[in-house]
Amino acid sequence: MRPQTYLDLGELLWLDLGQVTLYGYENGNSEEKINSIMRGIELGDDFPPVFVRRVSENEYIIDSGFDPFDDKNCGGHHRAIAYHRKRKSLKCLLVGNHVWYDLNKIRIEDLTVTNWGEDHFRAVQQLDPRFR
Repeated sequence: MRPQTYLDLGELLWLDLGQVTLYGYENGNSEEKINSIMRGIELGDDFPPVFVRRVSENEYIIDSGFDPFDDKNCGGHHRAIAYHRKRKSLKCLLVGNHVWYDLNKIRIEDLTVTNWGEDHFRAVQQLDPRFR
């Protein structure tokens, strides 16, 4: 059966990124997208939850699953970095326990960020006008 709400997929929680460790696995994140999300945070935008799995009591990792309610809600690395920089709690959906190998586990604050350029960012905005 197709899920009707996020709560059909897991437990909604707010991670205080100053109190827990959140891991990701994608380097080379866009500085422009992160800055856009930070502007949205400042303006009170409501972002979809980042899907996470529990590693231990105070450790989580971004899940590689897709969002059945929002096809533009990929991963969550950009949102996680933006919320970490803003020192704000990140809305997450706990979808299970971590079961992968830890080879690519990188703390959010250690993920690399690069300048993808304005042309790329404009293309992103055309695909998803929620980016400011």
